[in-house]
Amino acid sequence: MHFAKILSFAVGAAAVPAFNLPIEIRDAVASADPDIASSLISAAGLAWSKGKQKGWPRPRSCSLSKATLPSFSGDALPAPAGTLAHVLIGRGTQNYTCDTANPSSAPVAAGALASLYDAGCVASRLSPFLPYLPMLALLAPNPKQSDDSDFLHMDLIGRHYFVDAKSPVFNLQTKNGNEGYAQVSKASSANAPANAMAGAHGACSWLYLSRNQDVAIASGEKTYSGVYRVNTAGGNAPATCQGQPAAFEVEYAAEYWLYQ
Repeated sequence: MHFAKILSFAVGAAAVPAFNLPIEIRDAVASADPDIASSLISAAGLAWSKGKQKGWPRPRSCSLSKATLPSFSGDALPAPAGTLAHVLIGRGTQNYTCDTANPSSAPVAAGALASLYDAGCVASRLSPFLPYLPMLALLAPNPKQSDDSDFLHMDLIGRHYFVDAKSPVFNLQTKNGNEGYAQVSKASSANAPANAMAGAHGACSWLYLSRNQDVAIASGEKTYSGVYRVNTAGGNAPATCQGQPAAFEVEYAAEYWLYQ
Protein backbone atom coordinates (compact mmCIF):
# COMPACT_ATOMS: atom_id res chain seq x y z
CA MET A 1 0.00 0.00 0.00
CA HIS A 2 1.12 3.56 -0.66
CA PHE A 3 -0.16 4.78 2.69
CA ALA A 4 3.37 4.46 4.08
CA LYS A 5 4.21 7.57 2.06
CA ILE A 6 1.24 9.42 3.48
CA LEU A 7 1.98 8.38 7.03
CA SER A 8 5.69 9.17 6.78
CA PHE A 9 5.11 12.88 6.36
CA ALA A 10 1.89 12.92 8.35
CA VAL A 11 3.83 12.04 11.49
CA GLY A 12 6.54 14.58 10.82
CA ALA A 13 9.21 13.26 8.45
CA ALA A 14 11.79 15.94 7.78
CA ALA A 15 11.51 16.24 4.01
CA VAL A 16 9.17 14.34 1.72
CA PRO A 17 9.02 15.08 -2.02
CA ALA A 18 5.67 15.70 -3.67
CA PHE A 19 4.14 12.60 -5.24
CA ASN A 20 1.32 11.86 -7.65
CA LEU A 21 -1.88 10.31 -6.41
CA PRO A 22 -1.49 6.53 -6.84
CA ILE A 23 -4.06 5.18 -9.26
CA GLU A 24 -5.30 2.46 -6.91
CA ILE A 25 -5.98 5.06 -4.20
CA ARG A 26 -7.60 7.41 -6.70
CA ASP A 27 -9.92 4.73 -8.06
CA ALA A 28 -10.78 3.33 -4.65
CA VAL A 29 -11.54 6.70 -3.11
CA ALA A 30 -13.57 7.73 -6.15
CA SER A 31 -15.78 4.72 -5.55
CA ALA A 32 -15.91 5.56 -1.82
CA ASP A 33 -14.11 2.37 -0.76
CA PRO A 34 -14.51 2.51 3.03
CA ASP A 35 -11.09 0.99 3.77
CA ILE A 36 -9.24 3.51 1.62
CA ALA A 37 -11.31 6.38 2.94
CA SER A 38 -10.65 5.27 6.51
CA SER A 39 -6.90 5.11 5.89
CA LEU A 40 -6.83 8.57 4.34
CA ILE A 41 -8.80 10.00 7.22
CA SER A 42 -6.47 8.27 9.70
CA ALA A 43 -3.51 9.85 7.92
CA ALA A 44 -5.20 13.23 8.17
CA GLY A 45 -5.69 12.72 11.88
CA LEU A 46 -2.01 11.92 12.35
CA ALA A 47 -1.00 14.97 10.33
CA TRP A 48 -3.09 17.34 12.39
CA SER A 49 -2.15 15.67 15.65
CA LYS A 50 1.47 16.48 14.85
CA GLY A 51 0.55 19.98 13.77
CA LYS A 52 -1.48 20.69 16.90
CA GLN A 53 1.68 20.16 18.95
CA LYS A 54 3.13 23.14 17.07
CA GLY A 55 0.02 25.25 17.61
CA TRP A 56 -1.40 24.96 14.10
CA PRO A 57 -3.41 24.80 11.93
CA ARG A 58 -4.96 28.10 12.92
CA PRO A 59 -5.91 30.95 10.59
CA ARG A 60 -2.96 33.00 9.37
CA SER A 61 -0.51 31.23 11.70
CA CYS A 62 1.79 29.80 9.00
CA SER A 63 3.91 31.61 6.44
CA LEU A 64 2.92 30.96 2.82
CA SER A 65 6.24 32.17 1.41
CA LYS A 66 7.24 28.68 0.26
CA ALA A 67 3.80 27.44 -0.84
CA THR A 68 3.65 26.63 -4.57
CA LEU A 69 0.52 26.79 -6.69
CA PRO A 70 -0.21 23.35 -8.23
CA SER A 71 0.10 22.89 -11.98
CA PHE A 72 0.13 20.00 -14.45
CA SER A 73 1.08 19.42 -18.08
CA GLY A 74 -2.36 20.35 -19.43
CA ASP A 75 -2.75 23.38 -17.17
CA ALA A 76 -3.48 26.46 -19.30
CA LEU A 77 -3.87 28.87 -16.40
CA PRO A 78 -1.67 31.98 -16.20
CA ALA A 79 1.20 32.19 -13.75
CA PRO A 80 0.27 33.87 -10.47
CA ALA A 81 1.05 37.51 -9.86
CA GLY A 82 1.09 39.35 -6.57
CA THR A 83 1.44 37.90 -3.09
CA LEU A 84 -0.21 34.68 -1.97
CA ALA A 85 -2.58 35.57 0.86
CA HIS A 86 -4.62 32.41 1.53
CA VAL A 87 -4.84 28.74 0.63
CA LEU A 88 -8.39 27.54 1.30
CA ILE A 89 -10.39 24.37 0.94
CA GLY A 90 -13.86 24.94 -0.47
CA ARG A 91 -16.58 22.38 0.25
CA GLY A 92 -20.07 22.76 -1.15
CA THR A 93 -22.03 22.40 -4.37
CA GLN A 94 -21.85 23.37 -8.01
CA ASN A 95 -25.36 24.34 -9.05
CA TYR A 96 -27.12 23.68 -12.36
CA THR A 97 -30.43 24.15 -14.14
CA CYS A 98 -32.10 21.98 -16.76
CA ASP A 99 -34.71 22.40 -19.47
CA THR A 100 -36.96 19.56 -18.36
CA ALA A 101 -38.85 19.73 -21.65
CA ASN A 102 -35.64 18.84 -23.49
CA PRO A 103 -33.96 15.94 -21.66
CA SER A 104 -31.21 15.66 -24.28
CA SER A 105 -30.01 19.20 -23.57
CA ALA A 106 -26.96 19.86 -21.42
CA PRO A 107 -27.29 21.25 -17.89
CA VAL A 108 -26.49 24.95 -17.53
CA ALA A 109 -24.17 26.16 -14.78
CA ALA A 110 -25.97 28.30 -12.19
CA GLY A 111 -23.26 29.23 -9.72
CA ALA A 112 -21.90 27.55 -6.65
CA LEU A 113 -22.22 27.64 -2.88
CA ALA A 114 -19.38 26.59 -0.61
CA SER A 115 -17.84 27.06 2.79
CA LEU A 116 -14.15 28.03 2.82
CA TYR A 117 -11.63 26.65 5.31
CA ASP A 118 -8.09 27.76 6.08
CA ALA A 119 -5.51 25.26 4.77
CA GLY A 120 -2.52 27.59 4.91
CA CYS A 121 -0.57 25.51 7.41
CA VAL A 122 -1.05 22.39 5.32
CA ALA A 123 0.15 24.24 2.21
CA SER A 124 3.25 25.50 3.98
CA ARG A 125 4.15 22.60 6.31
CA LEU A 126 2.53 19.49 4.79
CA SER A 127 2.38 20.31 1.10
CA PRO A 128 2.41 16.66 -0.11
CA PHE A 129 -0.81 16.12 1.82
CA LEU A 130 -2.62 19.17 0.44
CA PRO A 131 -3.94 17.52 -2.78
CA TYR A 132 -5.67 14.90 -0.63
CA LEU A 133 -7.72 17.46 1.27
CA PRO A 134 -10.33 18.03 -1.47
CA MET A 135 -10.81 14.25 -1.68
CA LEU A 136 -11.27 13.96 2.07
CA ALA A 137 -13.59 16.95 2.03
CA LEU A 138 -15.76 15.41 -0.68
CA LEU A 139 -16.02 12.16 1.28
CA ALA A 140 -17.11 14.07 4.40
CA PRO A 141 -20.71 15.35 4.76
CA ASN A 142 -21.26 18.75 3.17
CA PRO A 143 -21.38 21.34 6.01
CA LYS A 144 -24.52 23.44 6.29
CA GLN A 145 -24.11 27.10 5.42
CA SER A 146 -25.31 27.92 8.94
CA ASP A 147 -22.49 25.83 10.46
CA ASP A 148 -19.58 27.99 11.67
CA SER A 149 -17.59 25.13 13.20
CA ASP A 150 -14.30 23.81 11.86
CA PHE A 151 -14.11 21.11 9.18
CA LEU A 152 -11.42 18.42 9.05
CA HIS A 153 -9.69 20.48 11.76
CA MET A 154 -9.59 23.58 9.54
CA ASP A 155 -11.17 26.83 10.71
CA LEU A 156 -13.98 28.41 8.72
CA ILE A 157 -12.67 31.55 7.04
CA GLY A 158 -15.48 32.50 4.65
CA ARG A 159 -18.14 31.65 2.08
CA HIS A 160 -18.10 31.34 -1.68
CA TYR A 161 -21.29 32.16 -3.58
CA PHE A 162 -22.59 33.96 -6.68
CA VAL A 163 -24.42 37.29 -6.77
CA ASP A 164 -25.54 36.50 -10.32
CA ALA A 165 -24.87 33.76 -12.87
CA LYS A 166 -21.41 35.08 -13.79
CA SER A 167 -20.27 36.87 -10.62
CA PRO A 168 -18.65 34.65 -7.99
CA VAL A 169 -17.84 36.13 -4.60
CA PHE A 170 -15.30 35.21 -1.93
CA ASN A 171 -16.57 36.67 1.33
CA LEU A 172 -14.02 36.11 4.09
CA GLN A 173 -16.00 37.67 6.91
CA THR A 174 -16.84 35.25 9.73
CA LYS A 175 -16.76 34.99 13.51
CA ASN A 176 -13.07 34.09 13.13
CA GLY A 177 -12.24 37.49 11.66
CA ASN A 178 -12.54 39.75 8.63
CA GLU A 179 -10.18 38.77 5.84
CA GLY A 180 -11.90 40.81 3.15
CA TYR A 181 -14.12 40.39 0.12
CA ALA A 182 -13.66 39.92 -3.61
CA GLN A 183 -16.10 39.70 -6.50
CA VAL A 184 -14.39 38.03 -9.43
CA SER A 185 -15.03 36.75 -12.94
CA LYS A 186 -13.65 33.80 -14.90
CA ALA A 187 -10.53 34.73 -16.84
CA SER A 188 -9.32 31.28 -17.94
CA SER A 189 -9.92 27.58 -17.33
CA ALA A 190 -8.33 24.17 -17.81
CA ASN A 191 -9.79 20.69 -17.65
CA ALA A 192 -9.00 18.87 -14.43
CA PRO A 193 -6.17 16.33 -14.75
CA ALA A 194 -7.00 12.71 -15.49
CA ASN A 195 -6.19 11.60 -11.94
CA ALA A 196 -8.65 14.02 -10.29
CA MET A 197 -11.27 12.49 -8.00
CA ALA A 198 -14.26 12.27 -10.31
CA GLY A 199 -17.23 12.04 -7.99
CA ALA A 200 -20.42 11.12 -9.84
CA HIS A 201 -19.76 12.92 -13.15
CA GLY A 202 -16.16 14.08 -13.19
CA ALA A 203 -14.08 16.78 -11.55
CA CYS A 204 -14.91 20.39 -12.38
CA SER A 205 -12.34 22.48 -14.22
CA TRP A 206 -9.43 24.38 -12.77
CA LEU A 207 -9.94 28.15 -12.99
CA TYR A 208 -8.25 31.49 -12.77
CA LEU A 209 -10.64 34.19 -11.56
CA SER A 210 -9.70 37.86 -11.71
CA ARG A 211 -11.12 40.62 -9.56
CA ASN A 212 -14.01 42.62 -11.00
CA GLN A 213 -12.59 46.15 -10.94
CA ASP A 214 -16.07 47.67 -11.33
CA VAL A 215 -17.11 46.47 -7.87
CA ALA A 216 -16.26 49.03 -5.20
CA ILE A 217 -14.44 47.92 -2.06
CA ALA A 218 -14.87 49.81 1.20
CA SER A 219 -11.92 51.95 2.21
CA GLY A 220 -9.41 49.90 4.19
CA GLU A 221 -11.05 46.55 3.41
CA LYS A 222 -8.89 43.70 2.17
CA THR A 223 -9.52 42.37 -1.29
CA TYR A 224 -7.86 40.00 -3.76
CA SER A 225 -6.60 40.50 -7.30
CA GLY A 226 -6.91 36.88 -8.36
CA VAL A 227 -8.19 33.48 -7.26
CA TYR A 228 -7.17 30.04 -8.54
CA ARG A 229 -9.38 26.97 -8.21
CA VAL A 230 -7.22 23.84 -8.42
CA ASN A 231 -7.15 20.20 -7.30
CA THR A 232 -10.88 19.88 -7.80
CA ALA A 233 -12.91 16.84 -6.72
CA GLY A 234 -16.39 16.21 -8.14
CA GLY A 235 -18.67 19.04 -9.18
CA ASN A 236 -19.33 18.29 -12.85
CA ALA A 237 -22.89 17.92 -14.09
CA PRO A 238 -24.11 14.88 -16.03
CA ALA A 239 -23.81 15.16 -19.81
CA THR A 240 -27.54 15.65 -20.35
CA CYS A 241 -30.66 16.66 -18.45
CA GLN A 242 -32.16 13.18 -18.74
CA GLY A 243 -33.79 12.39 -15.39
CA GLN A 244 -32.75 15.69 -13.81
CA PRO A 245 -35.04 18.27 -12.15
CA ALA A 246 -35.22 21.90 -13.24
CA ALA A 247 -32.54 22.81 -10.68
CA PHE A 248 -30.04 20.54 -8.95
CA GLU A 249 -26.70 20.53 -7.12
CA VAL A 250 -23.55 18.45 -7.50
CA GLU A 251 -21.25 18.24 -4.49
CA TYR A 252 -17.62 19.26 -4.92
CA ALA A 253 -14.46 20.29 -3.11
CA ALA A 254 -11.42 22.23 -4.29
CA GLU A 255 -8.39 24.24 -3.28
CA TYR A 256 -8.67 28.02 -3.66
CA TRP A 257 -5.48 30.09 -3.79
CA LEU A 258 -6.08 33.81 -3.21
CA TYR A 259 -3.55 36.46 -4.29
CA GLN A 260 -3.33 40.15 -3.42
